[in-house]
Amino acid sequence: MSQDVTQWLEEIKALRSQLATVQQERDEAFKESSTWRDRLNAEMQLRMRETTLLKQQIDTLEGDRAESEEEPSSAGVSDKLQGTLSQLTNLEDLRQFAIELAQERDRLRQELQSERQAHQSTRESLSIALGDTIDLLTQRPST
Repeated sequence: MSQDVTQWLEEIKALRSQLATVQQERDEAFKESSTWRDRLNAEMQLRMRETTLLKQQIDTLEGDRAESEEEPSSAGVSDKLQGTLSQLTNLEDLRQFAIELAQERDRLRQELQSERQAHQSTRESLSIALGDTIDLLTQRPST
């Protein structure tokens, strides 16, 4: 009989040890998941701020593009341009000025195209990062 009690006591002791080990592993897993959650939240906030800034830049560029696509009228021409036009006295000066304007227009179009490509690349990167974050959050065990 005392051997049965001793055997039961040893089994209880072994089960308590196993329970303590499992509880410790559970606590470590919760701590690790909390750390990852904090990291993901920080990353998400950073991405949201970047997205907000990029949206503001897009709005600004679209506004600038809309303004540049409008047909300029003589009332809308800047004072600096008016001054330059009034200084042109012969046809050769006017041709040179037209060439400079065309070059500036081409440069601005190229900058706009580059900005659009950078925006598209950023949009794709943010979409991938957001998808990865969502995947990690859905794979995370519930707490």
